[in-house]
Amino acid sequence: VVVANSTETDDVEVSATDDDNNFFRSGSTGTNSQLYTFDTTNRDLGEYQVTYDSDDVVNVTIRDLGLSVSVDDLTVTNALDSGIEGTVSANAGNRPLTLELLDSDEDTVSTIGSDLTGQAEYEYNFSAYDLDTGNYTVLVTDNQSGVETESSSIEVSKAGEGKADIGGTGIVTEQRGDIANITVTLSNTDFATLTIGSDDVGFVSNVTVEDENGDGQVNILFNTYAATGKTTINNDGGNVYNVPNLDGDDDTITEVDVGEDVSTLLDAGEYDLEVRSGEDASEDSQGVGTLVLEERNTTSVDSWTAPSNIDTLEDTDDVYAAIASGNITQDNGIALGDIAVHQLQASGLYGALEEQGGDTDDAFYTLSSGNAFNLTVEQVDPGANRDPYRLRLNASNSDVYADEENDTYFVVYDTDASNLDTSERSLQ
Repeated sequence: VVVANSTETDDVEVSATDDDNNFFRSGSTGTNSQLYTFDTTNRDLGEYQVTYDSDDVVNVTIRDLGLSVSVDDLTVTNALDSGIEGTVSANAGNRPLTLELLDSDEDTVSTIGSDLTGQAEYEYNFSAYDLDTGNYTVLVTDNQSGVETESSSIEVSKAGEGKADIGGTGIVTEQRGDIANITVTLSNTDFATLTIGSDDVGFVSNVTVEDENGDGQVNILFNTYAATGKTTINNDGGNVYNVPNLDGDDDTITEVDVGEDVSTLLDAGEYDLEVRSGEDASEDSQGVGTLVLEERNTTSVDSWTAPSNIDTLEDTDDVYAAIASGNITQDNGIALGDIAVHQLQASGLYGALEEQGGDTDDAFYTLSSGNAFNLTVEQVDPGANRDPYRLRLNASNSDVYADEENDTYFVVYDTDASNLDTSERSLQ
């Protein structure tokens, strides 16, 4: 709407100024009117010039509102807690909207009136409870312009009984002190509660998870080392339970409890796994499995060497790549000034490292100086009546890279580093 300066009838011309737009319209404000309305529906985007009475000129820019609507889950049930959720977005904020849930006959089932936020978004939620089964869409209308956009089709199915089970074969095998990955599958429910252990083995813990991304499964990481001595655990899982942070994976832990705790590292043996849908651990289990904890082992310690001019090693991928290319070679004889690489094959360490948190270097040497484990690099032939010299390895003069899936750890250091000494004299 363009407003004239008087109520006299003024001639009005509207013309596009862009080279590829030849739109033109001629009209007037009408008797005793100051207003001229220019309907932008179906007009090309770009610049327009409005001329009053051949003299006064107003420029108008037509832009794309960019109204769009997304749906979080295109398949939902008509269960009590089920909803059709998503986000409306546009190129301009603080605009009033009307959202309509339409059935397959284009009839309006439910309506929401709201406004886009200052960030030009609005998150909606239509209750799907007791909806007839079938296909639905969300129609969004910008109230000021009348611009509409419609979502993809959403299928609403009949809610069945929620079920949960242990994924795969139901048997999860790990070593004492490591982190067990237990997969829980869900159908017709977003929540499942897993019980690990039983009174018979002297350890019981329950963890409730929410399948927020709706893919029908949640991977629960159970730190068998961190569980030692825990009588209570934070409801986010603390350092005992976790869910992997993978792309698109927004699953969460909502509640944890310990029914019977252990004061020492969990023994090797078999631990019952029981899971049921919902958030109540007292409900009957729907799926069962077994967590098998084996004894941990330190299998081998091998030494490798690399030239001092090797590119910086930043993680296990870099180490493996250097081994594959021949830049790191296995050798017990290392020239002073070259890079030493000690490869440790040891299970049962990763849970302790993860419980420490922070950098792997700091966690490794904090544990090495305590009671969890010990790494010693010492002189082989000290001579008569002498104790062997030992390297003073720490987080400031060496790097530790963990490959937890293969129970492999690399300790890397420059043998010519100024801060690398033995307990009595220089390495040289």
